[in-house]
Amino acid sequence: DRVVFYDYTKSSSAYQHYVKGRMPKNYSLSFSRSEDESNQDKALAFLAAGGQVAVVFDKVPDSWNGYPVVDGDETDARPFDREVYGIAANTGFVVGLKAKGEAIKQQDNNFIVWIGE
Repeated sequence: DRVVFYDYTKSSSAYQHYVKGRMPKNYSLSFSRSEDESNQDKALAFLAAGGQVAVVFDKVPDSWNGYPVVDGDETDARPFDREVYGIAANTGFVVGLKAKGEAIKQQDNNFIVWIGE
């Protein structure tokens, strides 16, 4: 149990395993919101099931859709977010990632959730 694995996914089957409690205890899975918002319902269901969802923003907010947002750019160590940010087990939260590079210049980019000023 000293080794911890983590991953990001958009996979429906991985999502199903997570919400049904079939993931190993040493495996941390972050569901990723799609750029075309096609999996937005699954992302929200993942949060409701107590999971973590990675979302790209123009600027990282404090909350999104009623769920707390942690700054995912501070570290890639997702398995420790709950401990570091004081998020209770089975509480959904968002891993906020700030858009970078050319993407941030494209206002019509659906990959980015635009918070604005």
